[in-house]
Amino acid sequence: MIADVVVAPIAEEHLTDVLPMIHRARLGNNARIMRATRANLAAQLRRAGVPTTNAPDRVLGSDCLLVVHAAARSQLAASIALRHGAHSAWIVTPNGLWRGYDEGVAAAAPSVPVVAPTTDMSLAPAARSPSGEAGHQPE
Repeated sequence: MIADVVVAPIAEEHLTDVLPMIHRARLGNNARIMRATRANLAAQLRRAGVPTTNAPDRVLGSDCLLVVHAAARSQLAASIALRHGAHSAWIVTPNGLWRGYDEGVAAAAPSVPVVAPTTDMSLAPAARSPSGEAGHQPE
């Protein structure tokens, strides 16, 4: 596993609510449903590349899991899962740390300022003429 993964226990009846929202957020191609009736959940998670050594009992004892390989959008995926029926959600790091996700804590976290890209053309390379001379502007 090379990026964060969201693991959320969810009841089967909530899948029709959460899956359309996961797809709407453009995370559907990175999502999968794991069912305990199909195979052991710990084994399924390991096959998906999710470290299970520190997995909470609530996850491994679930009947159904929503797993989303979301990388930088893991908080978004966890938030969608919680809003649409998941009992809880964890963000699992590549080194095997399982962090419980709580929307209230995430919403209260200070926001990171976003730096707008610059449009300063003085940093752009000088235009070149068809002959290759720098600094010549076509007329």
